[in-house]
Amino acid sequence: MLFRSEQYSMIAVPVFRFINPSAQALGEAFSKTGSVLLSYASSIHAKPNAVWYVCRQYDPKLANPSFVKSAKRGNKHFTLRFISLEEVCEQGFAAYADTRSRVGLGDGTQAAFLNRYNAQRMTDVNLFLGAYSENTLVAFVSMIDFGDALEVEGHFSMNEHLKNCPNDALVDFLLNHYLNDNKYGLVSYGFSSIQLVEGEGLNVFKIKCGFEAVPIVRVFKLNPKYRLIGSTVSRHLVQLMLRLMPTNRVLKKIQGVLIQL
Repeated sequence: MLFRSEQYSMIAVPVFRFINPSAQALGEAFSKTGSVLLSYASSIHAKPNAVWYVCRQYDPKLANPSFVKSAKRGNKHFTLRFISLEEVCEQGFAAYADTRSRVGLGDGTQAAFLNRYNAQRMTDVNLFLGAYSENTLVAFVSMIDFGDALEVEGHFSMNEHLKNCPNDALVDFLLNHYLNDNKYGLVSYGFSSIQLVEGEGLNVFKIKCGFEAVPIVRVFKLNPKYRLIGSTVSRHLVQLMLRLMPTNRVLKKIQGVLIQL
């Protein structure tokens, strides 16, 4: 299965399915999707270049005390419930925009939000959990449910409500609901960022919540049609453009990918 993560790139999902596709399979994927880049977690033995965040067991009694305290605070202040894609589109922009800004990205726009969360692109992301303060959606998580495992695709929250810990409450709910109540094998929180500088707060938060940072080999394959993108000239051009647009998410990711190619 392939899931479109950016306008011109594809990532294999489930992300925790470690694969080593043949050249023929990659060629067929490029031909079918027209993507510039494909990425996947590899089954080959090599030096790790990323980490995968995963939680397989969750016992609140043994969890990080700081996380337990924050989750309790969040559950006290917010109402958690599953929501629809329509509700996300209608009410989720403020949480999305604040989060993108917090992590130093410049794509927290209405257009980028609606491009990400539209029915055509959300064919695999089939589950959404929201945290409400009265009628305000202050935070939400978008997920892919595989029946026996859960993948967190996105997590967003409004700045003004962070003091009451909606993010902790959402993660606590997910881990309890899927690992304990529904006996899923794992909850995945994705990979570390390919950007040169990842917000340390993201890593700290995931570890605090009980996710293990598992070293993995993440492979990036460039469509042969666009092989010039990997040239030295392209690398210098991206660096120059980043000086002019330092918060551009696409440029940051391109820079990270070029280092891996």
